[in-house]
Amino acid sequence: MVSRDDPPADGTDLDAGDSGGDLGTAPDEPDIAFQAGFGFYLGLVVTAGVMIAGILATVTTGALFGLVPSTLLIVTLIGHFIARRTRGLPERIGGSLLRRGASYLPVAALFAIPGGLALLPDAPLGLEATPRLGAVAAASGLVVAGAAYGLNRLSRTRYVDSRTDDEPILSWDWVQVGRYSSDTISMVTGLFLLISGVALATDGGLFGLFLAGYGGFLALSSQYESASWADPGERWNPPTIAVYDDGLVLKNRTLLEWDAILDIRLTDEALVIEREGFARDIHCDRAAMADPEAVLETIKRTRDGARRSPAASNMAETERTVPDQDADTTTQSGADSTVDTDTTRERTSEHA
Repeated sequence: MVSRDDPPADGTDLDAGDSGGDLGTAPDEPDIAFQAGFGFYLGLVVTAGVMIAGILATVTTGALFGLVPSTLLIVTLIGHFIARRTRGLPERIGGSLLRRGASYLPVAALFAIPGGLALLPDAPLGLEATPRLGAVAAASGLVVAGAAYGLNRLSRTRYVDSRTDDEPILSWDWVQVGRYSSDTISMVTGLFLLISGVALATDGGLFGLFLAGYGGFLALSSQYESASWADPGERWNPPTIAVYDDGLVLKNRTLLEWDAILDIRLTDEALVIEREGFARDIHCDRAAMADPEAVLETIKRTRDGARRSPAASNMAETERTVPDQDADTTTQSGADSTVDTDTTRERTSEHA
């Protein structure tokens, strides 16, 4: 468990250069990784469209192979330039679920074209859903889907970075408990492999014996902490949850804002973060935390501080300003009274 209040070993000032996640400042130019990812995604989308159009136009395979590399290279460079010139593009994509979902629309179109032509009794313009078209559309759709997923990961990470501080207020290892815990995943996976291996071994397959043995070992290892290295549920190298002023950051790429959290409580086994809507609640094994009570207190204190309305802050500022103004008025009145008294004394002396 790491806290922002803990002093660094080298004496570095953690508050130096802290932007506080202020989005009001001008966004920086996207980094080279996002530029390359956006350009490659755009290049794949356009290239897939060119391939589908070429097949529908009955272009030869040799002509398509000559056209695809040049199209991919040119459009990738254009997309790289667009991403470089558009400041704040990764933050806008990463902060909007609608924009992230829109990146998968080309995938839906690639799968819909051959499917739609196959369902239509009379396709327009003599178009036909051939096996060649279906294979190219399916392969292109899978590649574009992978590129869209990578682009969204890059965008979400950069959006989270723009909303959070350089150092978290607190962070801890996220070891899940419950139905989705690492132990449950290991047990279910092990039993599945065990049953599959036994089924293959009954047909005389030697690989089935290996599969059954590994499945049995994996199922048993989920019940013993000493065998956690065989655990596929991230117990050996668990992700982290970090507390920031704007919310909780999950796995360094997902910002869970305070408004999306309904309740935070401690049970005998876990720290439970209840989320709104149909989102799955987060269960953190309290045995993996050094001080679960301190984690709960820090989360609630940070959330309560973030929920203070701007009107209350303005009211407090006004209350601090008004006494100062009254004091200035009183001081000015006292000075004016002193001046009047001195003037009266001077006039009395002259008259005498």
